[in-house]
Amino acid sequence: MDPKPPLVALSDHPRAAASIRQIKAWGGLLGFVVVAGFSYLGGMGVADALLRGVIAGIAGQMLAWVAAIVLWQHLLEGQAKSAVRRAQENQRRALQRGSQGTEA
Repeated sequence: MDPKPPLVALSDHPRAAASIRQIKAWGGLLGFVVVAGFSYLGGMGVADALLRGVIAGIAGQMLAWVAAIVLWQHLLEGQAKSAVRRAQENQRRALQRGSQGTEA
């Protein structure tokens, strides 16, 4: 049995793909709101505050995307390892049951 099975692509995993899209959206929105809000409250003009907000939103989206990718890669790797362990345990139990049935 392959000790390191190939993982499902994140784009093919329905929960991962949807979660990554959502995390990216929240990261971009949060970056925009926080930076634009603090820039405006700090006395910056509206146009400049919005420009900084847009730039921070893009950066926030990219950072959130990277974090989401890393998170889901670790989650899927853990799921794959767990599935391999379960399959090995089931195979071991089946072999034990088979050997018990032949002893008589």
